[in-house]
Formats: sequence, structure tokens, C-alpha cells
Amino acid sequence: MAKKSYQRYAEVPIDPNGGTIKIGLEFPDTDLVCTYTLNVREKGSNTPISGFPREGDNTNTEDDEYPLPMPSEVNIGRRGIANITILDQTGDGGYYQVDMVVMQDGEEKGRASTGKTKMKDNVVTDMLMVKLRK
Repeated sequence: MAKKSYQRYAEVPIDPNGGTIKIGLEFPDTDLVCTYTLNVREKGSNTPISGFPREGDNTNTEDDEYPLPMPSEVNIGRRGIANITILDQTGDGGYYQVDMVVMQDGEEKGRASTGKTKMKDNVVTDMLMVKLRK
């Protein structure tokens, strides 16, 4: 079986006339503690959109998914950026994976992913970015 390729940056097509866009973080098969700051920036600017940045972690049952403003077309050119800190809380090492997923109308439109990544220290940082386009 071919090894799956992962990219930490993805350009994700959205429907400018479609419904609500959500950006979320997923932590598949990750037992390590992950915290994050998720920012969504205006097109061509470092200015965050209203309601961002958002913070969270994978140690609770709360959703790690955030809706973007409507209408959807205002989101074209915006960038979602996740800064992630991963903690090897036991010191035993291991692997982590974090995915940034873009959804629209309940359908996945694209994702950026760390892929399965081996811990190199007790605390590591990582980053994911998506750019929304037509």
C-alpha cells in the first residue's frame, strides 16, 4: 500500500454561494496532549476576523470546530492558521497527528495535516494552514 502524503498547507476550494463554512481540528489516533490557537485572518492582511483567535485542546469532549461568517463568499482568500503544542505527558515518546478540516454544508472540502509524526522531544510545536479559494 502506498504511503499517504500529508501537507501542512492546503488551498481549499469553497462554494461562494454555499452554506456555512466551518474550520475544525481533529486529533486522530493521538494520545498525547495537544493544545492549539486557531486564527482566521482577513484576505491580504494579518488582521484576524471577528471571533478569532480561538483556543482549545484535545483533553475534553467539546467540539474543536468553528463556523466562519456568512455569506460564504466573504471568506474567499482568508487563511486559517493553527499553532499547535504537543506534550508527551508520560515521557514515553510516541506519535501525534493533527488535521485542520474545512467543512461546508456538512461536506469536507479539504484539509491540512501533520500526518503521523514522531515526537522528537517532550514538547514540540507544529503549524497547519489553509487558504480558502473559489
